[in-house]
Amino acid sequence: SLSPLLALFLLLAQAMPARADDAATAREHYQKGTSYYDLGKYPEAIKEFEAAYEIKNDPALLYNLAQSNRLAGNSEQALHFYRTYLRYVPKAPNRAEIDDRIKQLETLVNQKNAAQTTPPNQTIPPGGNAQPPVTTAPPAATTPVEPVQPAAPPPGAPPAAPPPEYVAPAPG
Repeated sequence: SLSPLLALFLLLAQAMPARADDAATAREHYQKGTSYYDLGKYPEAIKEFEAAYEIKNDPALLYNLAQSNRLAGNSEQALHFYRTYLRYVPKAPNRAEIDDRIKQLETLVNQKNAAQTTPPNQTIPPGGNAQPPVTTAPPAATTPVEPVQPAAPPPGAPPAAPPPEYVAPAPG
């Protein structure tokens, strides 16, 4: 039979390579995620950063997940990851930037939620053929224009005829 010390040694020896393999696998996922991020393929980047985080709980991956989700348009997920990142790294060097992003995302989420809970401002008639409401501009007001008074004629010239009345044309 194996001594307890030898059994412990064998158990630890088996676990060591697994941890090295885990670190290498996490690094591969991180590198793939970074490549996808650089290419603007944010949903793919998210999957890779999540896979890396599941293996190695590095807070930097939470920040990468926040950024990827924000750029993919997943505002609520981005908020979650920014907040989680700050929980682990409260004195992050880019804390002010992250706080600004959180405020922007909160505003976006609140606007989105308000839009989803606001009822429509028109009804749809039977048959489902909704037409946008027709709006007409009010008629233009006609403002009488004062006739321009001509300059006085030079001495000895015949008097000038009075100018005709001017009326603004009716809107057509």
